[in-house]
Amino acid sequence: MTDASSHAESERHGAVMAAADATSDSHRDSHRDSHRERYLTLDVARGFAVLGMIWMHLVPADGATTLLGEAVTLLTRFLEGKSAALFCVLAGIAWELQAQRVESPRYFLRRTVTLALLGLALHIVWPTEILIPLALMMAVALTVRARGRAALVALGAVMLCATPLLQAWLRPEIAADWSWGTGDTHRAELGAGWATVRFLLIDGNYPVIPWLLFAIAGMRLFANGLPARTRMRRWFMVSLFVLVDLQCWSWWTRTHPSALGAARFFLTDTWIPTTLPFVVLSGAAAFVLLTGLLSLNPMWIRQRIAPVGALGRASLTHYVAHILIVYLPLRAVWPDEIWPVRYGVAALLAYVIAALPLSVLWFSRFQHGPLESVWAVASGLARATNDGKST
Repeated sequence: MTDASSHAESERHGAVMAAADATSDSHRDSHRDSHRERYLTLDVARGFAVLGMIWMHLVPADGATTLLGEAVTLLTRFLEGKSAALFCVLAGIAWELQAQRVESPRYFLRRTVTLALLGLALHIVWPTEILIPLALMMAVALTVRARGRAALVALGAVMLCATPLLQAWLRPEIAADWSWGTGDTHRAELGAGWATVRFLLIDGNYPVIPWLLFAIAGMRLFANGLPARTRMRRWFMVSLFVLVDLQCWSWWTRTHPSALGAARFFLTDTWIPTTLPFVVLSGAAAFVLLTGLLSLNPMWIRQRIAPVGALGRASLTHYVAHILIVYLPLRAVWPDEIWPVRYGVAALLAYVIAALPLSVLWFSRFQHGPLESVWAVASGLARATNDGKST
């Protein structure tokens, strides 16, 4: 009887342990699936960022002759800078997530250099490209992060204070650097020198000061991994409030340019030079879309807008491809880069209609996009990023 009882007890214990193991495996699988769904959300956000940048490049902000055309150009003016800001926020998130998984300085060095070299190649035909500034931001952000997350916050605070001070100090140089109305070119395009340094750091299209603030915001948002959906809902409401207020301020200042006097240089949202109101406005817009998506049920995103995520997974490829395939041919026909709104919309639709299914088809066979694969291999440790999280 004692042996029988002991045997029965052993079987019960084994059954309990097996059930516990099964439950643990189930929770682990569920946790992994949940993370995979949330990473899809980041891909979708990146896809919207790429679509916004393509819209900005192809659809003119002026020149409409119909009511529909006016609505289209109004959207172009509204998107100004916001898609690029979202792109930088998502870049910061990617760097943070990669830094949490990989502890190889050589990997990040090679990744940074590869991105900069690609930017140099693209710069030949596209002087306003964002890849070289992103490479610089990546190098600075990850170097500072290695000294502790508090150092990254301190860097952001210093940039907030330094931006208006540097712009005031260098105001004559900034005014002289740009030839507005005669090609809208920067002196850095004429040759390397101090103008190049100013272009990259303070008065270019995507200067490290203050555009790095967008990336720092993304890194801080994901400093502890994927944030909870309830937290994202709170951030969404705060960001939406800031966006609405500052967008109204932006429209008012543009219709009353003399009301602010000399303070106009600092209190209006201008892209070049990038003022703090521009940073806050564009950052709020980026956070509205990002936190709004992260607040949604990931299954809803997978069922309804997952194809946009395929664009996001190949964001580098599509950024370069639309410039080479669509923008440059348009510029060949219209050298002044002012083409009719209808042609810009047609070019946008043609590219997106082709890119969406091709991207979905590509990722049914491959893990990374075409240029993303080259980037991963050239960076070394490609296996470290080949975990299905598409960051």
